Amino acid sequence: MHWSLSGDADIRLTAAYSNIDNGYDAFSLENNRRTRTDRPGTDAQEAITMGLSTNWTLYAGLQLETQISWSDVDEQYGFDEDWVFAGFCDGVTCNPLVEFNSTDLFERDREVFSADVRIKSNPARIDWVLGFYAQQRNEDLDRQHFGRFASTYETERYAGYGQVIVELNNHWAVTGGFRYEQFNDEYSDTNRLITKSKEGYWSGQLTAEYSFLDDVLIFGTLSRGVKPGGVNTDTSSNLPLVAATFRTFLTERQKFASETLFNKEIGIKASVYNHRLQMRLTAFHIDRYDAQLESFTFDPSTFIFTSFLDSKSDAENYGVELELDYFPNRDVNLFANIGYLETNVERMTVFDLDRLTFRPLVDRDQAKSPNWTYNIGANLKFNDRLHGRFEVEGRDSNFFGYYHDGKIEAYALAHASVSYTVGPITAQAWMRNIFGTNYAVHGLFFANDPRDAFTRNREYFQRGEPRVFGLNLSYRF
Repeated sequence: MHWSLSGDADIRLTAAYSNIDNGYDAFSLENNRRTRTDRPGTDAQEAITMGLSTNWTLYAGLQLETQISWSDVDEQYGFDEDWVFAGFCDGVTCNPLVEFNSTDLFERDREVFSADVRIKSNPARIDWVLGFYAQQRNEDLDRQHFGRFASTYETERYAGYGQVIVELNNHWAVTGGFRYEQFNDEYSDTNRLITKSKEGYWSGQLTAEYSFLDDVLIFGTLSRGVKPGGVNTDTSSNLPLVAATFRTFLTERQKFASETLFNKEIGIKASVYNHRLQMRLTAFHIDRYDAQLESFTFDPSTFIFTSFLDSKSDAENYGVELELDYFPNRDVNLFANIGYLETNVERMTVFDLDRLTFRPLVDRDQAKSPNWTYNIGANLKFNDRLHGRFEVEGRDSNFFGYYHDGKIEAYALAHASVSYTVGPITAQAWMRNIFGTNYAVHGLFFANDPRDAFTRNREYFQRGEPRVFGLNLSYRF
C-alpha cells in the first residue's frame, strides 16, 4: 500500500506472509543428489513481516525519513544424521553392530523489531545525514537431538550515526561518517549456560575523491567496522554429549568475541568512449581482528558434529575487483565482474580426524574464499518487446573447512533468460545451470559409512543447484 500526502510527505506501508517447505537431505554417502535415508530432512519457514516508511519534507528543504519494521519467523530445520534407512546393512558388507539411527531437528522462533529515524540535508547544500537506529531481537530455539535442548537469546542494539559529504572544489570531495552502537544481549539454555553482556562499538569511514577528468574519478577509503559477538548455541547444546577430550576445547568456545575490521581501498571509476564503456577498478586490504571463523569438531566416539564460530585468531584479506559495462550500441550491453582474492588465517586450533588429536593451523587460506570469481555476460534487446540475457558465473577451487584440507572444485555455470512484453504483461522464460554442471557448494569430512564400520574418513559434498527452468508472468498496473 502507498499513499502520498499533499506532496510534502510520502508514506509506505508493506506487509508480507510466506510459507516455504523444502524437505531434503543435503549430503549422501555416494556424493550425489540421491539420498538413502528413510527420514528425509525438513527445511521450512513461515514468516510474517510488516514495514512502515515515511519521508517528510521539513523547513528549509530538510528531509525526515523513518523506517519501522517488524517480523516474526518460525523456522524448522532437520536432517537424518546417518543418511541411510533402517536395515541398510541387511545383505550388505558392513558391521551392523555399529549401525545407528539418529536425527537432528531445530525449531526456531525469531521476532525482530527495528526503527531507523534520520534527518537529511537539502541536496542543494552540503550533503549530510544524522540518524538513530534501534533494534530488539528475541530468538527461542528448541532442539531434539539425543534429548531436548532449549535456549533463549535476546539482543538490544541502539546506535547514533552521521555522515557528511563536502565538495572542497571542482576536483576534490571528502566523505566522513561515524557510528556508535550500544549492544546488549542475554542468553540462557537448559544446560545452565547463562550469559549477559553490554558493549559499545564505534565504526567510521573517511573517503577522498579526486575528479581527474570529467569522466574519471580516483578515490581512496579508510573504514572501520564491528560485528558483535554472541553465543555458539550448537557448542552449548552438544557439550554434555561429547567425550571428555573435547569438553575443555568446546567450553572455551561457547561464546565468540566481537570482530573488528579495518579496510583500506583505492580505486578508479571511469566512463569513456561517449559513456559506452564504464569501468570500476578497486584494490583493497582488510585486517580482521578476532575474526569470526566457522569451524567444526567431530567426536567419532559419539558421532557428534559440532559447529561454532571461533574468534581466537586474526585474519587478513586483500585483492582486486574489476567491473566493466560496454554498450557497443543501444541494443547490446556486455558486462564483466572479475575478482581476485588472497586470504590468510594467522593461527587457530583444530581437531585432526586422521590423527585424532588437536593441532595448530598456521597461515591458512580462509574457507569458502576462492582466489578467482567472475560473472560475464550480455543483455540483448532484439526489439522493444523482446529482450534476452546470457551469463556465465564461476569461481576457483577453495577450502571448505579448517579441520581438513578438502576443497570445493572450481566450476562455471551458464544461465539464460528471454522476456517478451505486450502492454502491461511480461512473460519471461529462464534457465539456470544450462549444461547441468555437477558442482559442490559445501563439504564435510568425517567417517559416516556403516559399510566400513565408520572407520574411514572421507569427503562428502553438498551439491549445488541442478539444471532448473521456469516461466514468470508479471502484470504492471
